[in-house]
Amino acid sequence: MSIIWICTFFAVIFGPKGCFGVNCESLFNSEGATPMNLAELQNLGIKELNECLSSIGSKPLDQEVAQKIWNSMKSIYKVANAVPRECFKNMGYALAGIPPEDFGNITIGDIEMVEIFGQHRGFNPEQMYAILEKVQEDWAEKVPETYSQYDLEALRQILCVMNQTDIERIHPDAYKGAAQVIGSLQDCAPEVIQGFAKLAIHQRAFGPPNGWSKLDVAIIGAVSSGLPPNLYKSIPSNNLAKKKKEEKDLQDSDTEIETKMDSMSNTM
Repeated sequence: MSIIWICTFFAVIFGPKGCFGVNCESLFNSEGATPMNLAELQNLGIKELNECLSSIGSKPLDQEVAQKIWNSMKSIYKVANAVPRECFKNMGYALAGIPPEDFGNITIGDIEMVEIFGQHRGFNPEQMYAILEKVQEDWAEKVPETYSQYDLEALRQILCVMNQTDIERIHPDAYKGAAQVIGSLQDCAPEVIQGFAKLAIHQRAFGPPNGWSKLDVAIIGAVSSGLPPNLYKSIPSNNLAKKKKEEKDLQDSDTEIETKMDSMSNTM
C-alpha cells in the first residue's frame, strides 16, 4: 500500500488534487523513503501540508507507509526536532512510523506534545518506552508526586509503561481527577493497573471498595481489576451488577446473544 495509492483514494473523494486541494502524489515517493521532490515539499505551504497529513493520518496505516511519511517529514525539516508541533498533531496514525531512536531528538516537554504522543496510535512497546524516557527527561522538574490531573490525562497510554513504584507515587487527588481517563486505558501492564488500584482505595481518592457507588465503579473502570481478590469482592454486588453483566456479555458468542434476544422477543 503506497502513499500514491492513498492519495489516489483521496482524489476520488476530494477531487483530482487529492487531499484538500493538495496533490498528495507529489508529496511522498511511493518507493523508498526519500521525498520525490524535496524542493516541492519545502515550498509547500504549512497549511496544505497539514491538511494532507491530517487526511492520510486519520486512519491506521501500514507501518511502511507511516515510516515513509516520517522520513519525508525529516527530509523537509532536516532534523526531527524542527518538525512543527502542528505537523505532529496532524500526522495521527503516521506517528507510528517514528523509530524509537528518533524520539530522543524530539522535544516533548510541553503538555500539548505529551498529549499528542499519549494518544493510542498503535505504538509498539519499544516506541512507548522511548516516549516515556523522553518525557521523563524533558519533564526533569516534575516527579510523579507532582503530576497533576491534567498531566495524567495528557500522558494517557504513556502511563501504561511506567514502573509500578512510580505509579504509586502519584498523588491520590491527581489520580481521582483523571480516574475516568485512566480507567479506560488499553493494554496497560498488570502491575500498572495494580498501582492505580492502590491509589483508588486511598482515602483521598475513592476510599475502601466496600463503599464504592455505581458511579465510582463506572469511573474507576478497568482499574478495579487490579484490586486484590478480597477487596474486589468487597465492592457492593449491586454496584458491580452492570460491570459483571458486561464481562459476561464479552464471553458470549454472537450466536448466544442472538438466541437470548430471540427468546426475549418470543416472551413479550
